[in-house]
Amino acid sequence: MFNDNMAPRFEKKTSNRNWYTTPSINLKKAFYLMLSCYAFLAVAFLLGANTFVYNRVIHPLIFSIRGYVGMSPQLDPRIKIFAADHRTMAELGVAAIPAEEWISLFKALAKAKPRAIFIDTSLPIPLSRDPKMKRLFVEQVIKTRPIAAGSFFVTNRIVGFDEITEIDSDLDFNSLPWLKWDSGYFYGPEPSLRNAFSQVGHTNYEGFGYIKPLLKAGELRIMPFWGLNLLGKLSAKEGTLYTNSNPIPVNPNGELLVNLAPAGDYWKRTFSLVTPLRKARAQKPLDEVTSSDVVLILTDMVQGATGFKETPAGVMPGGFILVEVVNSVLRNTWLKSFGGELLYTLLFCIFGMFLAVSLSAVPFAGVLVLVELIFFSIGIGSFCFYGLLLPWAFPAIGFFTSGLLIFSERVRVSEVRSQQMRFSLEGVIGPAKLNSLLSQNIDSWLEPKSQVLTVMFIDIVGFSMTAEEEKPVVIFRQLRGLLSEISEIVHDCFGVVDKSLGDGLLCFFGYQFDGSTTIDNQHAKQALDCAVRIQQAAVQRNLKNELATPFFPIRIGINTGEVYVGDLGGSRRIDITVIGHSVNYGRRLESACEIYRVMVGATTWDHLNVPAGSIGYTKKQIPIKHQEELGEAYEFNPFHSEPEQLNEALLRYRQIARLNRQEERFPVDPILGYKFQSNIGHGVITDFSRSGMSILLDNYFVKSTELKFTISSENGNLQKACSRKSIREVSGVVRWARPDKDGFRHGIFFNKLNSEQKENLLYCFRAGQSTTSGI
Repeated sequence: MFNDNMAPRFEKKTSNRNWYTTPSINLKKAFYLMLSCYAFLAVAFLLGANTFVYNRVIHPLIFSIRGYVGMSPQLDPRIKIFAADHRTMAELGVAAIPAEEWISLFKALAKAKPRAIFIDTSLPIPLSRDPKMKRLFVEQVIKTRPIAAGSFFVTNRIVGFDEITEIDSDLDFNSLPWLKWDSGYFYGPEPSLRNAFSQVGHTNYEGFGYIKPLLKAGELRIMPFWGLNLLGKLSAKEGTLYTNSNPIPVNPNGELLVNLAPAGDYWKRTFSLVTPLRKARAQKPLDEVTSSDVVLILTDMVQGATGFKETPAGVMPGGFILVEVVNSVLRNTWLKSFGGELLYTLLFCIFGMFLAVSLSAVPFAGVLVLVELIFFSIGIGSFCFYGLLLPWAFPAIGFFTSGLLIFSERVRVSEVRSQQMRFSLEGVIGPAKLNSLLSQNIDSWLEPKSQVLTVMFIDIVGFSMTAEEEKPVVIFRQLRGLLSEISEIVHDCFGVVDKSLGDGLLCFFGYQFDGSTTIDNQHAKQALDCAVRIQQAAVQRNLKNELATPFFPIRIGINTGEVYVGDLGGSRRIDITVIGHSVNYGRRLESACEIYRVMVGATTWDHLNVPAGSIGYTKKQIPIKHQEELGEAYEFNPFHSEPEQLNEALLRYRQIARLNRQEERFPVDPILGYKFQSNIGHGVITDFSRSGMSILLDNYFVKSTELKFTISSENGNLQKACSRKSIREVSGVVRWARPDKDGFRHGIFFNKLNSEQKENLLYCFRAGQSTTSGI
């Protein structure tokens, strides 16, 4: 017996029954998916994927956008760029500028007294072997100072070149953790010229817009990048490199991303070296150079020999990278980068997880796009306006992938669940209604509730008998087609197919899927209209069938009343059903109905509001379980206006089902006055056979009505014969009933008599007809 103490265990055991109400994905599973997504991104980040993403995608994108909107850094007006281009070489008629031309140029520059002079290459001056010329060149360079010359760093020794082994530096390089020792060699101006220059800086380019502000070859040789320390003091403190007391933002790899503008901006400010050389030879002043200017001489700009480099701002001559480094020193326009990208990636992975768990499809998609746009806007805006390199790419990828992965899992689970729901409800609800319901919160309409509905039982008569004679594949194919046809009619009439009963269906009408209460009587009319359509289709189908094919008449019972409706399915199945006394009574109405008819209960009759005098309805008496008094039911004949169709269908059914009487029947002479008294009333016996009898009653009783009765006759012979055979009370059941001119004729079958008892009762009936009282 079920008791209160069992409730918790029972509830726990059946708690998974409402599987459709559980979230598509729980927080624990979402957390593991998020963590796996973050772990993948973290491994990719540590293996260098971030470098690829930024170098190949992010930096070219943000540099091009900044250039497009005109927010690129402007060149300081004090910078004067002169290039040894093809015009210069063509006028000189040589492949390289001679030493005497350099001496003349330096003399002119010395008179202009610029703030600093930069020459980009390490060996721009091919000196003659004349010691006097060398001495003049060195003397003039010293007079023209400060002049910086370029050098380069290689990993393999170059034969025939003198390595730079002594570099003066007072930098506290021990405070720079990112400064690593590089195995290689520095090469620059030849030793006779090296001391003439104020500074020698390396011009190595790391690619993708990066340079190393410091290169370390050995323990004591540290060379700064070309241009960093000529215009101000280079210092190091607490892990940061400074120039002119301004920090230089260096990444953990010891690299600096140059704040490049589009190449066109530098070309506009670049002039041919031919003009200064002409003025120098003519000993004219260089009016274009002032004492506050910084002169940059680019020596490898000859057409066809220019060293072009791939940068985030586009492909440009390598000399322009050097120009921008000098410009950044002058204007302090360094690009500032930030770390902590893995931490931000984790935080936004978690953020994406919570959004994917809590939001539905449309809001999630909107927020996902909005957040990505915010990432993009902040990343681009901060770079364009402030030169900030925010670590936004991997957090944006983490947010997107984490959210999308978890939401995809939600969608996958929801799709599987939707398929399970569709599988469970397909055939129960019409396709259009089913699609609408699956898009809603399904637990709102599957929650058990009490509701007034109209229940309809449909039974296919004679199926068991037919199934014994036909092959299973044939009978099931025909039955499946018939049930499918009936289900479509139910759906068209706004009904729900509760379940298949093997050779029938249980349906109901008036169920409000939105959880509201039914307030009209339309469901009773919908059920009756549906039943009429089903019976009409059944008659038409059976009239078209050959006599040798399966023949399936139908009977239908309809009842309206309060029922309990909800889901009784298992942990992975939905079984929406109705239970209650009204359902049981609907089944009783169906079993009491004649074929091709519709039996409706009294409550359904009241809901139908049938006008007085409507034809086609026959009032009948029906036993109600656990009640002594009989109830009322109304059998409707859908063919009351077309009786010939119904009669032909009934005749064909009787032929196929072999329902012709085979027992000999004995009429009763009305003079004898055969009567019976029963629990449902009193009547007259009109004929009898070995298995049953016909009786005439004042009331119309439904088929399957059970009764207990005693029999008697006017002359008393019947009572005496029954007494001799010890027959006191007989049980029977109504097999058929039809109207008669004197009342309602019913066929009674003796359902609880064995063969001997039936022979004894037949003897009594016949003995009662004898005129001899002593028989």
